[in-house]
Amino acid sequence: MAGGSFPRLVLLLACSGVLSHEAESEATDVDGLALLTSRTRPHRAQRRGPRIPANILFNYKINLFESRLHGDDDDTELLRVLRKNCEHTVDSFGGDVAKVYFYDDKVCIAELKNLEGFDGKRLAAGFKAFKNGRFKSDLCRLVQLYNHGGYYFDTDILPVRSVRKVLEEETTFATSRSVFQNEIFQAFLAATPKHPFIAEQLREFEQWLAEKHEEDEHVNLGCWLLQRSLANWDHRVNDHPVVKKDSEVVRFFQEDNIENLKGRYRGLLAGKAKWKECRVAVVDEAIEQVVMYSRVVTTNHHDVCTEELDILDSEV
Repeated sequence: MAGGSFPRLVLLLACSGVLSHEAESEATDVDGLALLTSRTRPHRAQRRGPRIPANILFNYKINLFESRLHGDDDDTELLRVLRKNCEHTVDSFGGDVAKVYFYDDKVCIAELKNLEGFDGKRLAAGFKAFKNGRFKSDLCRLVQLYNHGGYYFDTDILPVRSVRKVLEEETTFATSRSVFQNEIFQAFLAATPKHPFIAEQLREFEQWLAEKHEEDEHVNLGCWLLQRSLANWDHRVNDHPVVKKDSEVVRFFQEDNIENLKGRYRGLLAGKAKWKECRVAVVDEAIEQVVMYSRVVTTNHHDVCTEELDILDSEV
């Protein structure tokens, strides 16, 4: 349960001077600012996991695991819900976790500047110039995935099972198609380190920044760029749950309104929440199971998704 097992995690902050040699060597590129969370795994025979490493990745303007969230105002309460949800996400992996990386804005900028093989200074400058927080997060998750590989989750996405156990062991890249046609729901992304799709997205961002586009040209810039790249790679990405080509094995979940999924998937929430963006689930069509819910908080209305929050509260 989220509230019970997360305190057993060993939180390592690179600037604290208590890092292991392994963690210290990985954190030096960002001047010791990245939060690394390590979990000791039992020494027993286990199903071999996907080729994607067992890292969990989050980013936000502040580090929710390290920040002191005092106060009774609505903003602080929503941040507490997001932190609790991140703890739940880690616990959903059932202990099969190598490290958890939580990047705040400062860490994102540092990693972008030091990114080898790309125009890191341009990417970092673009990150700082973005007014839209979604664009910042889009860019930050790319550098996280490129450098470390693993499973990226938005802080408000609510998994209900371990995606690591769902994905086939040969999987090299995974995401979800959006409830909106011809878009990728990149609130969840998983990839092997230095994955070519992630590298291409970083170059797409470089070009977009070099061409000095206005931010309002694309409301969901990262989703649009990724969908375009995947569609150019293989047309099957539009409707197949598994696409194999060359050395890549790409897995797609599907986001949809809960009402549309009833009758085909068991264990769904009622889907009667006040806000429509709270009535959305992500399913795995390959195994016909619900994998996650799209939001536990709606930033559009500055409110919680009540049914999803009930899942978190039931774990206390």
